Amino acid sequence: MKNREIFEKLRNWRNALAASSGMAPYRILSNNALELVAKNLPKSKDDFLRLKGWGEKNFNRYGNEVLDIIKEYQQKSNQDDLASRGICDVFDNLQSPSKEDQAISNFESPIFSVKEFMEIVNDIFQNKLGKIKIKGELGQISGREKGYAFFDFFDKENQEIKISCFASATTLRYYGDFLKEGNEVVIEAIGSLYFKTGRFSLNVLKIEPIGEGAWKIAFEKLKTKLEKAGYFSPERKRTAPFFIEKIGLITSKDGAAINDFIRNLGNGGYEIFLENVFVEGDQAEESIIEAIKRLNQMKKLPDVIVLIRGGGGWESFKAFNSEKVAEAIVSSRVPIISGIGHEKDVTIAGLSADLNFSTPTAAADFLKNHRMELKSKITGLKERLENDFQLLFLEHNNKIRDLSFKMEKSLAEKINRIEYNLGFLSEKIQKLIERMFFQLNQVTEGFEIKFKWFGIFLDREMEILQKNQERLLSKLEDHLSVFENKLLLFESKLDGINPKRILKKGYSVIFKNGKAVKSVKEIKKDQLVKAEFFDGKAVLRTEEIYFD
Repeated sequence: MKNREIFEKLRNWRNALAASSGMAPYRILSNNALELVAKNLPKSKDDFLRLKGWGEKNFNRYGNEVLDIIKEYQQKSNQDDLASRGICDVFDNLQSPSKEDQAISNFESPIFSVKEFMEIVNDIFQNKLGKIKIKGELGQISGREKGYAFFDFFDKENQEIKISCFASATTLRYYGDFLKEGNEVVIEAIGSLYFKTGRFSLNVLKIEPIGEGAWKIAFEKLKTKLEKAGYFSPERKRTAPFFIEKIGLITSKDGAAINDFIRNLGNGGYEIFLENVFVEGDQAEESIIEAIKRLNQMKKLPDVIVLIRGGGGWESFKAFNSEKVAEAIVSSRVPIISGIGHEKDVTIAGLSADLNFSTPTAAADFLKNHRMELKSKITGLKERLENDFQLLFLEHNNKIRDLSFKMEKSLAEKINRIEYNLGFLSEKIQKLIERMFFQLNQVTEGFEIKFKWFGIFLDREMEILQKNQERLLSKLEDHLSVFENKLLLFESKLDGINPKRILKKGYSVIFKNGKAVKSVKEIKKDQLVKAEFFDGKAVLRTEEIYFD
C-alpha cells in the first residue's frame, strides 16, 4: 500500500483510542476509511467529506486529530527528503548521463565532510530503506559467550562477497537456534556505517530458516524450549469462563477464516471486538502481538480472545510459530482460544493458547456449544428449581395444614378452659359485689344515724356560739368607748403643746443647716439662716449679733 507508514500511524492511533474508550476499533473508524486517508492525505474538512466512510459526524469527532497526524507525517517526510537530498543527487548523477546532461558543463557535485556523508548514508539505510531482508549463508560466528554475536554473511553463489553482521542479546534470545555456521537463512536487518572505523555492517533483527525442512527443525527446537519453560503446561492454562458475552477476535478481515468463524458461531448474542491483523508476511508477528496487547488494555476486558487464520504452509505460519507471539499469549490477562489452519496443522501459538482447536470452524463450534451447554444448564436449573419449589410448596402446605389443625384444637381447648374460668370468676365477682352492697348499706345506715346526732350537736354548739358572740360584742363596745375618751384627752393635751400654736402668738424658729438654732452663738455675722413662722418660711441674713 502507498503511504504504509501513515496508515500504520493512523491505525495505531485508532486502536489506542478504542482501547481507552472500551470500544471495538472498527466502531470508531474502519480500516477502509483509514486507508483512504493514507492514500489521499486530505488537508481540509471538504477533503475528508469526499472520502467514503467520513461524514460530518466522524469529522467532528476525529477530524482534527487525524489532520494533526497527517501534518506531523508530512513534516517528517519533508525533513527526511531534505537531509538526504545531497547524497541522492550524487546517486542520480552516477547513472549513465543523457545527452542533455553531458551538455551541461557547469555541473558541480556537492562536497560533504566525512561525518556529513556518513550521517546521510546512515539516514538512507536506517530511515529510507529501513528494515531489509537478505538471503545468504552464515559464516564464522563470535562473541556468543558474551550474550551477543558477530558473524559474516556470505553470498551463497560467491563466497568472496560478504557483509559483517551483529545480533543483539534480544535477537539471540528469539532466533539464536538458527545461528549456525553454514546455515542458509534470511535475515531482517538495518544497515549502518560505524563512525570510528567507517565499516559497514548490518544490525540483525530477525533470522529465518529457508525451506520447509529448516522450518520444521526450528519448530521442534522452539517447541522443546517453550515446553520446558511451561508454556504448554495444563496447570498454567485457564478454562473458558462460564458466561461468554464479549469476544476479542484477532484475524484478517479479508480472509476466509473470519467468514467461517462468524457463520458457524451463529447468532448467540455475542459482542465481537475485531482486531484486523496481518496473518502472514513480515508484519504479521508484530500486528498479532499488538492486537493481543490492545485487547488486554480495554477498559472492559473481553471474556475471551480468539486467534484464528486459515490453512497454509510453514512459511505462512511463521508468525504463529513465533516465540514473541507465544509470550504475548501466555502473558494475556484474558484466556485465549486458538483456531489456526487445518486439522493437521500444529502451531506454537496453538500449543500456548489456553484452548486450542484445529480450525476456525472448530473454535466457533466450541463457543456455540459452550453457549448451548450454558442454555441447557440454565434450562435444567430452571426445571430443577421449579420441581424443588413444587416439592417444597407441597411439603410446607402439609406442614401448614397439620399446624392449622393443631392450632384449632389447641385454641378450642383454651377457649373452653377460659369459658369455665370466666364462669367461675363471674360467680365469685357476683357474690363479692352482693357482699359489698350489703356492707355499703350497713355503712350508709350508720352514717345516717351519725349525721342525725351530728346535726343535734351542731345546733347546740351554734346556739352557744351565738350567745358567746353577743357577750363578746358587748364587752368590745365598752372597751371602745373607754378608748375613745382617752383619745380625746390625748388630743387636747397635744394641741396645747403644738409649736404652730406657739408661732401664732408672734414667735418664730431659726434653722441653720436644717437644725433649730438654740443660741445666738451658733450664728455668725452676714450668714444666711432660715426662719419658720406659723404661716410660712423665710431666708434671712444676719447683719449684727448682740449677746445678753
